[in-house]
Amino acid sequence: MAHLVSLPKSVRLVYTGALFSSSERTQWPLGFEKASKDLMDWSSLIVALQEPLETIQDWQEIGASTVRVSRTEVEWIERLYTLRERAEVLGFLERHPFLVSLLLEAYGQIGNYFPGSQIFLEVLTDPEAFNDYQLIASIATNLGPDEAIDMLEQFDENWWLDALDRAQGKLCIDVEPR
Repeated sequence: MAHLVSLPKSVRLVYTGALFSSSERTQWPLGFEKASKDLMDWSSLIVALQEPLETIQDWQEIGASTVRVSRTEVEWIERLYTLRERAEVLGFLERHPFLVSLLLEAYGQIGNYFPGSQIFLEVLTDPEAFNDYQLIASIATNLGPDEAIDMLEQFDENWWLDALDRAQGKLCIDVEPR
């Protein structure tokens, strides 16, 4: 446990179970079964969380000091989300590392409103604004359009609007009908 102190907060939250508290949910979103199965092997998780410093990638945000995001965090993003244009999404996260912990937190929150839904990540540009890119988290849902919008509004009111400032205008969460 002494090694946990030096790990990024989002990894510590996964390790300690704070990120996915079973008291808050009754059904895990699609894809978490794979991630939770991996968590059951505590010895391999502990080894993964104690990865040597040479396996930690340096990530930089323009105009900021170097921020370190571990491969473990990136692996969690890839386990929980489906990445459209993987290299483009990971490059975006490299330029905006503050989104990693927000995405880890958002996954559990989204599951409270859209249980079992697959969530896609992709980078899109605003056609009206030159060089304005944003990461889009699209929740693929079987809900009807009206019900999906109602659930998204509840999600917005109960969590997303409070977390929105942390996204710094670089993350949008929306629904995508199946």
